[in-house]
Amino acid sequence: MANAVVSAVVMTTLVVGPFHLGALGLAPGLVGLVMSVGPVVSALTGVPAGRATDRHGARGVALVGLAGVVAGTALLAVAPTSVVGYAVPLAVVTASYALFQAANNTAVMADVPRTAAGRSRACSPCPATWA
Repeated sequence: MANAVVSAVVMTTLVVGPFHLGALGLAPGLVGLVMSVGPVVSALTGVPAGRATDRHGARGVALVGLAGVVAGTALLAVAPTSVVGYAVPLAVVTASYALFQAANNTAVMADVPRTAAGRSRACSPCPATWA
């Protein structure tokens, strides 16, 4: 359930963001540049999020990630209407999402029996692996 809510928040920022930034009068190229803050932050925080999960445990890191998403979303609601007022909360939400996802994926995989580990045939796009 938490994964669905957090994903919905992150996806909403990606859908609404270009319209918000366009309303600020930014040219489409600058809108794209500002929107790229999210993927850049995600790329930079993915590995540290995984290391934090391994070091401190999935539950605690997931809770920190959730708290960060809530804080970033709240900051987005009260930040000034400007490029910085959008980019900074977006960076907080994205970094927190990386923390949450690393911890959540670790927790999900921890519940998979060892005999089933590594099996992803049902999710594979290649029908030859389904047999």
